[in-house]
Amino acid sequence: MKNIRITQGAVGVRVGLVIETKTADDGVFAVEDAVAARLLQRGVAEEATSNKQRATSHYSMDMKLAELKEIAAAYGVDVEKMKTKADVIAALDEATSGTEDEVCDDEEEQPDLT
Repeated sequence: MKNIRITQGAVGVRVGLVIETKTADDGVFAVEDAVAARLLQRGVAEEATSNKQRATSHYSMDMKLAELKEIAAAYGVDVEKMKTKADVIAALDEATSGTEDEVCDDEEEQPDLT
């Protein structure tokens, strides 16, 4: 899976059993490597190297399963065998844990930068 962002036009992308229209407004999403290669070659998409902040914003049980799977895929979560929203959200919670800024412990030895 590769994370891409549409740069121009609209593209039909398979999400599960559904074909969804993706545009630049949709931000980062994950697609199969072959699909990404084709869209990159045609110049309608760019590879997204830093996707976590742009792709995830927020997720909840109010979202459709396909939407949750798309966000999870952007985090590199294997969603192929997940059948419920609860499964995907649990995997997202695990994938996103620890992504906040860590607090520096003053007692921790600091590196010598001189």
